[in-house]
Amino acid sequence: MKKSTFFFLSLFIFSVPSFSQEDQLKDIVSVSAGMGVLTFNGDIGKGKDVSKYTYIRGGYALNIEKRFMKDYVGASLNVMMGKLAMGERSMDTTRNNNFESAVTQFGLNLNFYLQNKKGTPLIPYLSTGFSFA
Repeated sequence: MKKSTFFFLSLFIFSVPSFSQEDQLKDIVSVSAGMGVLTFNGDIGKGKDVSKYTYIRGGYALNIEKRFMKDYVGASLNVMMGKLAMGERSMDTTRNNNFESAVTQFGLNLNFYLQNKKGTPLIPYLSTGFSFA
């Protein structure tokens, strides 16, 4: 996991271009990265001392988007990686189940921007797509 985290961080750091003229910004590919937490909500972990926040694990996301058609439409590729884990603590020794599993999700989205005026702080958009985990 450490190698993939280093790869995504280096891709993010070295792929941010610098431009001096504003008209060159229309050809830019935007890259975003993020971190969050993943938690499992299922059949395992129903013990009295276990909550759904007991076994949270970190997750990482990377998104690459290219806009076209006068910046009103964008296509984006995204990947999310992390781990899910859960365990039970029960007095019944036959019911103490636990697991930890790596999760990877790839996705492709099409984004439709509803307003595209320069200097606007918020731009509403609609997004549709699919992901495979």
